[in-house]
Amino acid sequence: MYQVDLPTIPDPPENPREAFQALLEFLKEIGHPLMTRLNDEYMARTGKEIQDAWVAKFGKKKKFNFGVAYSEFPGLHGKAMDESEAIVSQVAELKGSVESLLPGLAAQCEVFPGEAWNMAGEVYEGTYSSQGWGAVRYAQASADLRAQEYIAHGLAAKVEPAGHNYKIMVKACPLDIQIVQHKESKISLRDWVQACYRNGVNPRVFNPYLPYGYEQANGIY
Repeated sequence: MYQVDLPTIPDPPENPREAFQALLEFLKEIGHPLMTRLNDEYMARTGKEIQDAWVAKFGKKKKFNFGVAYSEFPGLHGKAMDESEAIVSQVAELKGSVESLLPGLAAQCEVFPGEAWNMAGEVYEGTYSSQGWGAVRYAQASADLRAQEYIAHGLAAKVEPAGHNYKIMVKACPLDIQIVQHKESKISLRDWVQACYRNGVNPRVFNPYLPYGYEQANGIY
Protein backbone atom coordinates (compact mmCIF):
# COMPACT_ATOMS: atom_id res chain seq x y z
CA MET A 1 0.00 0.00 0.00
CA TYR A 2 1.12 3.53 -0.76
CA GLN A 3 2.51 5.11 2.42
CA VAL A 4 1.47 8.70 3.05
CA ASP A 5 3.97 11.11 4.61
CA LEU A 6 2.02 12.05 7.73
CA PRO A 7 3.01 14.05 10.80
CA THR A 8 3.53 12.08 14.00
CA ILE A 9 1.44 12.56 17.13
CA PRO A 10 3.37 15.00 19.35
CA ASP A 11 4.46 14.02 22.83
CA PRO A 12 1.81 15.66 25.04
CA PRO A 13 2.66 17.81 28.07
CA GLU A 14 2.41 16.14 31.48
CA ASN A 15 -0.49 18.36 32.53
CA PRO A 16 -3.64 16.57 31.26
CA ARG A 17 -5.47 19.81 30.47
CA GLU A 18 -2.54 21.11 28.42
CA ALA A 19 -2.16 17.70 26.78
CA PHE A 20 -5.85 17.66 25.84
CA GLN A 21 -5.56 21.12 24.29
CA ALA A 22 -2.37 20.16 22.43
CA LEU A 23 -4.10 17.16 20.86
CA LEU A 24 -7.07 19.30 19.83
CA GLU A 25 -4.66 21.65 18.06
CA PHE A 26 -3.00 18.69 16.36
CA LEU A 27 -6.40 17.47 15.16
CA LYS A 28 -6.93 20.84 13.51
CA GLU A 29 -3.55 20.53 11.79
CA ILE A 30 -4.37 17.10 10.36
CA GLY A 31 -7.80 18.19 9.24
CA HIS A 32 -8.50 20.37 6.22
CA PRO A 33 -4.99 21.93 5.92
CA LEU A 34 -3.29 18.52 5.76
CA MET A 35 -5.82 17.06 3.33
CA THR A 36 -5.44 20.10 1.08
CA ARG A 37 -1.65 19.71 1.01
CA LEU A 38 -1.80 15.96 0.40
CA ASN A 39 -4.38 16.36 -2.34
CA ASP A 40 -2.30 19.04 -4.10
CA GLU A 41 0.78 16.81 -3.95
CA TYR A 42 -1.23 13.82 -5.17
CA MET A 43 -2.70 15.74 -8.12
CA ALA A 44 0.71 17.09 -9.13
CA ARG A 45 2.41 13.69 -8.83
CA THR A 46 -0.20 11.55 -10.59
CA GLY A 47 -0.84 14.23 -13.20
CA LYS A 48 2.82 14.35 -14.14
CA GLU A 49 3.08 10.55 -14.34
CA ILE A 50 0.20 10.18 -16.75
CA GLN A 51 1.21 13.18 -18.87
CA ASP A 52 4.73 11.77 -19.16
CA ALA A 53 3.26 8.43 -20.28
CA TRP A 54 1.07 10.24 -22.82
CA VAL A 55 4.04 12.12 -24.30
CA ALA A 56 6.10 8.93 -24.42
CA LYS A 57 3.38 7.17 -26.44
CA PHE A 58 1.92 9.95 -28.61
CA GLY A 59 4.54 12.68 -28.53
CA LYS A 60 3.61 16.32 -28.00
CA LYS A 61 1.53 16.71 -31.14
CA LYS A 62 -1.56 14.92 -29.81
CA LYS A 63 -3.53 17.07 -27.38
CA PHE A 64 -3.51 15.63 -23.87
CA ASN A 65 -6.86 14.60 -22.39
CA PHE A 66 -7.14 13.15 -18.86
CA GLY A 67 -10.24 11.07 -19.61
CA VAL A 68 -8.66 9.46 -22.66
CA ALA A 69 -5.30 9.11 -20.90
CA TYR A 70 -6.72 7.08 -18.03
CA SER A 71 -8.36 4.67 -20.50
CA GLU A 72 -5.08 4.42 -22.39
CA PHE A 73 -3.05 3.72 -19.25
CA PRO A 74 -5.30 1.71 -16.87
CA GLY A 75 -2.31 0.72 -14.76
CA LEU A 76 -1.56 4.34 -13.93
CA HIS A 77 -5.24 4.98 -13.30
CA GLY A 78 -5.38 2.09 -10.84
CA LYS A 79 -2.21 3.31 -9.13
CA ALA A 80 -3.70 6.80 -8.77
CA MET A 81 -6.89 5.38 -7.26
CA ASP A 82 -4.89 3.28 -4.79
CA GLU A 83 -2.94 6.35 -3.70
CA SER A 84 -6.12 8.38 -3.28
CA GLU A 85 -7.71 5.70 -1.09
CA ALA A 86 -4.50 5.35 0.92
CA ILE A 87 -4.45 9.07 1.68
CA VAL A 88 -8.03 9.05 2.95
CA SER A 89 -7.68 5.86 5.01
CA GLN A 90 -4.31 6.70 6.57
CA VAL A 91 -5.36 10.23 7.55
CA ALA A 92 -8.55 8.79 9.06
CA GLU A 93 -6.47 6.23 10.99
CA LEU A 94 -4.23 8.99 12.35
CA LYS A 95 -7.25 11.03 13.42
CA GLY A 96 -8.75 7.99 15.10
CA SER A 97 -5.54 7.38 17.03
CA VAL A 98 -5.51 10.96 18.32
CA GLU A 99 -9.23 10.97 19.17
CA SER A 100 -8.83 7.74 21.14
CA LEU A 101 -6.48 9.56 23.53
CA LEU A 102 -8.92 12.36 24.36
CA PRO A 103 -11.37 10.54 26.70
CA GLY A 104 -8.55 9.36 28.96
CA LEU A 105 -7.17 12.89 29.25
CA ALA A 106 -10.64 14.41 29.70
CA ALA A 107 -11.28 12.07 32.64
CA GLN A 108 -8.29 13.64 34.40
CA CYS A 109 -9.39 17.24 33.77
CA GLU A 110 -11.50 19.43 36.00
CA VAL A 111 -13.86 21.84 34.26
CA PHE A 112 -14.56 25.37 35.45
CA PRO A 113 -17.59 27.67 35.11
CA GLY A 114 -16.92 30.63 32.85
CA GLU A 115 -18.14 34.19 32.56
CA ALA A 116 -19.35 34.10 28.97
CA TRP A 117 -21.85 31.88 27.16
CA ASN A 118 -20.41 29.77 24.33
CA MET A 119 -22.21 27.51 21.88
CA ALA A 120 -21.55 23.84 22.57
CA GLY A 121 -23.62 22.48 19.71
CA GLU A 122 -26.75 22.87 17.64
CA VAL A 123 -29.69 20.61 16.91
CA TYR A 124 -31.66 20.92 13.67
CA GLU A 125 -35.35 20.19 13.40
CA GLY A 126 -34.72 18.57 10.02
CA THR A 127 -32.69 15.85 11.74
CA TYR A 128 -35.97 14.47 13.11
CA SER A 129 -38.13 15.01 10.02
CA SER A 130 -39.03 11.30 10.18
CA GLN A 131 -41.13 12.18 13.24
CA GLY A 132 -43.46 14.35 11.17
CA TRP A 133 -45.11 17.09 13.23
CA GLY A 134 -43.15 15.83 16.23
CA ALA A 135 -39.84 16.96 14.72
CA VAL A 136 -39.90 20.19 16.72
CA ARG A 137 -40.48 18.37 19.99
CA TYR A 138 -37.70 15.86 19.30
CA ALA A 139 -35.21 18.57 18.33
CA GLN A 140 -36.02 20.53 21.50
CA ALA A 141 -35.71 17.39 23.61
CA SER A 142 -32.40 16.45 22.03
CA ALA A 143 -30.97 19.88 22.75
CA ASP A 144 -32.29 19.80 26.31
CA LEU A 145 -30.78 16.37 26.97
CA ARG A 146 -27.40 17.57 25.74
CA ALA A 147 -27.62 20.69 27.89
CA GLN A 148 -28.34 18.52 30.93
CA GLU A 149 -25.00 16.77 30.47
CA TYR A 150 -23.13 20.06 30.99
CA ILE A 151 -25.28 20.87 33.99
CA ALA A 152 -24.41 17.44 35.44
CA HIS A 153 -20.74 18.45 35.19
CA GLY A 154 -21.36 21.63 37.17
CA LEU A 155 -21.70 24.12 34.31
CA ALA A 156 -24.58 26.44 33.55
CA ALA A 157 -26.30 25.47 30.30
CA LYS A 158 -29.41 26.47 28.36
CA VAL A 159 -31.13 25.96 25.03
CA GLU A 160 -31.73 28.91 22.73
CA PRO A 161 -34.13 28.62 19.77
CA ALA A 162 -32.65 29.94 16.53
CA GLY A 163 -35.17 29.67 13.73
CA HIS A 164 -35.66 25.95 13.12
CA ASN A 165 -32.58 25.10 15.16
CA TYR A 166 -31.77 24.90 18.86
CA LYS A 167 -28.43 26.06 20.18
CA ILE A 168 -26.90 24.52 23.31
CA MET A 169 -25.25 27.38 25.17
CA VAL A 170 -22.83 26.73 28.03
CA LYS A 171 -21.26 29.20 30.43
CA ALA A 172 -17.73 27.90 30.06
CA CYS A 173 -14.71 28.39 27.83
CA PRO A 174 -14.53 26.38 24.58
CA LEU A 175 -11.83 24.11 26.01
CA ASP A 176 -13.96 23.08 28.98
CA ILE A 177 -16.89 22.44 26.65
CA GLN A 178 -14.70 20.10 24.60
CA ILE A 179 -13.48 18.36 27.74
CA VAL A 180 -17.05 17.64 28.87
CA GLN A 181 -17.87 16.28 25.41
CA HIS A 182 -15.12 13.69 25.86
CA LYS A 183 -15.88 12.82 29.49
CA GLU A 184 -17.96 9.85 30.50
CA SER A 185 -21.59 10.82 30.93
CA LYS A 186 -22.70 11.66 34.45
CA ILE A 187 -26.30 10.88 33.54
CA SER A 188 -27.21 7.23 34.00
CA LEU A 189 -29.13 5.42 31.28
CA ARG A 190 -32.14 5.16 33.61
CA ASP A 191 -32.15 8.91 34.28
CA TRP A 192 -31.68 9.62 30.59
CA VAL A 193 -34.67 7.45 29.65
CA GLN A 194 -36.77 9.16 32.30
CA ALA A 195 -35.73 12.56 30.95
CA CYS A 196 -36.82 11.51 27.47
CA TYR A 197 -40.30 10.68 28.72
CA ARG A 198 -40.47 13.93 30.71
CA ASN A 199 -39.76 15.71 27.42
CA GLY A 200 -42.54 13.75 25.73
CA VAL A 201 -40.30 11.80 23.36
CA ASN A 202 -39.57 8.14 22.67
CA PRO A 203 -36.00 7.37 23.79
CA ARG A 204 -35.64 4.78 21.02
CA VAL A 205 -35.70 7.51 18.41
CA PHE A 206 -32.41 8.71 19.92
CA ASN A 207 -31.13 5.25 20.87
CA PRO A 208 -32.64 2.47 18.73
CA TYR A 209 -30.53 -0.08 20.62
CA LEU A 210 -32.34 0.51 23.91
CA PRO A 211 -33.76 -2.93 24.79
CA TYR A 212 -37.51 -3.29 24.79
CA GLY A 213 -38.76 -3.92 28.29
CA TYR A 214 -36.01 -1.72 29.77
CA GLU A 215 -38.57 0.66 31.27
CA GLN A 216 -40.54 -2.02 33.08
CA ALA A 217 -37.36 -3.72 34.31
CA ASN A 218 -36.11 -0.44 35.79
CA GLY A 219 -39.33 0.95 37.23
CA ILE A 220 -39.93 3.54 34.50
CA TYR A 221 -43.54 3.88 33.40
